[in-house]
Amino acid sequence: MDKNSQAPPNVLGKNPSTATCPSCGVRRQTVVDYESSTKTHLVALLICLLGGICCCCIPYCKNSCKTAKHSCSSCGAYVGTYKN
Repeated sequence: MDKNSQAPPNVLGKNPSTATCPSCGVRRQTVVDYESSTKTHLVALLICLLGGICCCCIPYCKNSCKTAKHSCSSCGAYVGTYKN
C-alpha cells in the first residue's frame, strides 16, 4: 500500500464486517463474538419486573440484545466493538 493512501475506515455492525486489522494490517472479514452487556441485563430485569419471570432469559439467547465484539480472522487481534 502506498504511504499516501489510507485504508477505508472500519465500519462495524452486528454482523461480521470487512475491516483492517490494527495489529497485522490485513483487510478481511471479522469474526464476531456476542457478549452479554448492561443492556442485556437491564432488558432481562425489566421483563422480570413486568411479571415475565419465565421469559427473563430471552435477552441472553438473542444476539440483538448483546454487544458484538469483532476480532481479526487472520491473527485474532481485537478490532472493535459494536453496541446497539
